[in-house]
Amino acid sequence: MTFLVICRVGCCLMLMPGFGSPRVPARIRVWIAFFVAVSLVPVVLPTSQYNRTTPGLGIAVEQIVIEALIGTVVGLLGRMFFSALQFIAAAVASFVGYGGSADMPIEDTEPNAALAHLLTLTATVLFFAGELHWEVLRGLINFYEILPLGGKEWDGLGLDLLSEAISGSFFLVLRISGPFIVYAVVLNFAFGLVNKLTPQIPVYFVCLPFVIFGGLLLLYFAVGDFLNVFQNGMATWLQLI
Repeated sequence: MTFLVICRVGCCLMLMPGFGSPRVPARIRVWIAFFVAVSLVPVVLPTSQYNRTTPGLGIAVEQIVIEALIGTVVGLLGRMFFSALQFIAAAVASFVGYGGSADMPIEDTEPNAALAHLLTLTATVLFFAGELHWEVLRGLINFYEILPLGGKEWDGLGLDLLSEAISGSFFLVLRISGPFIVYAVVLNFAFGLVNKLTPQIPVYFVCLPFVIFGGLLLLYFAVGDFLNVFQNGMATWLQLI
């Protein structure tokens, strides 16, 4: 039974923000998953539908796959918000003129703009500082009441939650990136109009330093609310699991 708990917890931690980062050694992640799973065994035991008799090979493999899928779904529920944040952070970097070059990743594997890495890393730090990782683990424990250990009643629950998480996360990041979208639309419209009036002057390249300065100034005043709204929105959604 402990191995089945490890399968669910391990798949969840593999995708959870921060714990699932490639910067965390695989051995550390394995030990964290092991100790968390052992500590959860007394909690999930009363709701377990696990058959204590020795199961056949087919039943054992089926239960392992089910537990791994459930843990993957719970981990993806938190990962979706950070994937959406990474997407919109790259867009914001492009809006303020910093999207031209991709730097080495900090806590991810894909190169991205330095500003996008900064926003994503800051959100990851706030994820742990705000104790949202406990909300993910609480949701994992709640899943043992909905889908007990050894149970087989799936009924598309994971797909429904994933679709809600994807839509909720992208609506959230689009809402908090509104000032940068307006900033980019207004500037591009103004530069296009000026370029039509004076086609001999490369307006975009001349105005690029002013675009960067204005974007950084907007980011300076808005980044606190940007990250706070993201953290509060993610916390509100995780509490509904």
